[in-house]
Amino acid sequence: MTPESFDLAGAWMVKARSDLETAQLLIRGGEKHLDTGCYHCQQAAEKALKGWLTASELLFPKTHILEQILALCVPSNAAFARFDGHCEELTPFAQEFRYPGDIADPTPEQAERALVLAEEICRFVESAFASLDR
Repeated sequence: MTPESFDLAGAWMVKARSDLETAQLLIRGGEKHLDTGCYHCQQAAEKALKGWLTASELLFPKTHILEQILALCVPSNAAFARFDGHCEELTPFAQEFRYPGDIADPTPEQAERALVLAEEICRFVESAFASLDR
């Protein structure tokens, strides 16, 4: 891994942590904004996965579909495969609640579930990232 890749991957992880902390405030904080919180859950997972790919010096498409991003992570670390279901649940939050429409806002239970899934992905990526040789 080049120093530039490592630095850029670190920047992705900083953004992922920021989204995750924002989601925690919006979902678990005193003033609830569950729709926006779920969006930030998806974003945290997306940025963490893209951080891993950057650290691994693997190219990725410009997409919000977490399953596609995750599939690119698996060849470099097979343990990523266990997050396929997480990604499938989180992907719709990239757009589902962002605009008014026919879809009801997420329930507190749905939002908490999204947050737990995003936390698990981010924790795993941070741990995997820490184990990389620099």
